[in-house]
Amino acid sequence: MITNIISNSNFTKNRKGKVNHSNFNLTKNLNYGTFGICSSEGGYLTSEQYDNIRNDLIKKLKPFKGKFWFRSFPNCTRSQKTAEVRMGRGKGNNSYHLLKVKKGTILFEIDTNKYSTNLNFLYSLKTKFPFKTYFISNYVYNKKII
Repeated sequence: MITNIISNSNFTKNRKGKVNHSNFNLTKNLNYGTFGICSSEGGYLTSEQYDNIRNDLIKKLKPFKGKFWFRSFPNCTRSQKTAEVRMGRGKGNNSYHLLKVKKGTILFEIDTNKYSTNLNFLYSLKTKFPFKTYFISNYVYNKKII
């Protein structure tokens, strides 16, 4: 699903690079929703994991008419050679897409009418990430901060 969207990139095969695991702090302001999930360490999120999280959000927020916004997108490709191929003959084909997540990046935001449903959604989705995450909110005593 995601591979159709990403096909128009400048470089078809990216290098591995590094994920900065140091104390890298971005702004922790929510732009769209009232609750969000932020990463507390660096790591990689593959396009399959991204799709699973997105599908779970759609299923769980549909009865409450909630909204969600992803603040990041898997835009880096990872190449891999096929099995039993000899050394040499160039780099392998693109096998999957991934998102490099730095420490302190906001991954997504959600907004529903009920405070408790937001927390339940976030607790259930927190286990789907391959790295540690924590919650951010704009709520103070059931009133929004503007």
